Amino acid sequence: MEEPALEPFRRAMDRLLAAHEPFPALVLDAHARVVAANRASSALFGCGLVGSNLLERYLADPAVRAAVVNWPEIAWTALDRLRRQLEGAPFDGELRRLVALAEAAVAGVPRPLGAEHGLVACPWFRVGDTVIRTIAIAARFETAIDVTLDELRIELIYPQDATAEQFFRGQRPA
Repeated sequence: MEEPALEPFRRAMDRLLAAHEPFPALVLDAHARVVAANRASSALFGCGLVGSNLLERYLADPAVRAAVVNWPEIAWTALDRLRRQLEGAPFDGELRRLVALAEAAVAGVPRPLGAEHGLVACPWFRVGDTVIRTIAIAARFETAIDVTLDELRIELIYPQDATAEQFFRGQRPA
């Protein structure tokens, strides 16, 4: 991402992240490492997000597991997505490691109803006594010629209800 030819794309991502405030937005690489995040992301994910692996946080961190109300649904959906990615890149050792991590995380955890097809899963976060329901939209650079750009995914997180809307806007949820 540091190459001069990618500068316009970096600026576009920075603008998108900033414009998405007060809602969280993240740029992830092909292995779910956080490349960039806006300030609002810390409300859900805490500090030190950039450089960390979001999937490892979701799958291996007991504190995150406890904070995600619908963790089984999210974990099973993540495993399904990782398996599909691995089918397209069967020699990717990092993807293989993440699949193994996800499989270990869901071992003994029943697959929730509705998660059997790996459809969209929307994380619900517990913040204090409040449940923050979110939805996420993924954006990508279409027909990217550069492999760096092709592997990036921008996650735009939105509130799913009025409580989440108030939380992100800094208001006290009703």
